[in-house]
Amino acid sequence: LHRRDPGEGKTLSSPQESRTSSRGILPFRPKVVHVGKYYRPVPGGIETYCYHLCERLKDRTDLTVVVSHTAPRRAVEDVQGVKVVRLPRYAQIASTPISPGLIPWLRRVHADILHVHLPNPMAEVAYLSARPRGKLVVSYHSDIIRQKHLFELYQAVNRTFLSRADRIIAATPQNVDYSPVLSRFKDRTCIIPYGVRADDFRLTPGRRKRVGELRERFGPRIIFFVGRHVYYKGIEHLIRAMQHVDAHLVVRS
Repeated sequence: LHRRDPGEGKTLSSPQESRTSSRGILPFRPKVVHVGKYYRPVPGGIETYCYHLCERLKDRTDLTVVVSHTAPRRAVEDVQGVKVVRLPRYAQIASTPISPGLIPWLRRVHADILHVHLPNPMAEVAYLSARPRGKLVVSYHSDIIRQKHLFELYQAVNRTFLSRADRIIAATPQNVDYSPVLSRFKDRTCIIPYGVRADDFRLTPGRRKRVGELRERFGPRIIFFVGRHVYYKGIEHLIRAMQHVDAHLVVRS
């Protein structure tokens, strides 16, 4: 394991390095718990990131994912070899699922690594209430942007939670430098860019045919937007800008 210092760009050895073999394989199967809002088949960027991460970890770790259900009931499922615990959701406030059952669940868990995906105020409150054992790793995907008035109410919880983290992961140095939250925690933040599965982007004969169909329909110059239609994507700015661009905009959610 290595981390990249966001301030100097140096590669620093992890404290766990001495416990790994020359191939970087741990000599034991650590128990890892991922805590998120939702998991597949629920769509979303963080959900997709967590899914791909767990696909690579499931054969190397004793892995569990704990998230909220889309209904007020509990379920334990096997999702392509990953144990997924879905806790009852009783409400959703400001994009945050409210699952009080996460607190007693975390009190009972004994993990080597607890990996929490933010923003997720419910997970932060649950962690601070339960005080589970194990190293705390936080993937910090975004500041809270739209609900700034609500963030002011809970920022003390957020700062306390991040101060307990052994490592905080950000995707780019800019995420750290321009975040009023992460800039306070540069000493424990490492940069790990988002990965993709290369096979998903290979130009197969079928995809080449589809590209040809799109160019025949919309012309040779196409701007293709793929993502959920949510406020923080800023798609309205792209749409306004198209009046100055010699191309067709294709939007896919």
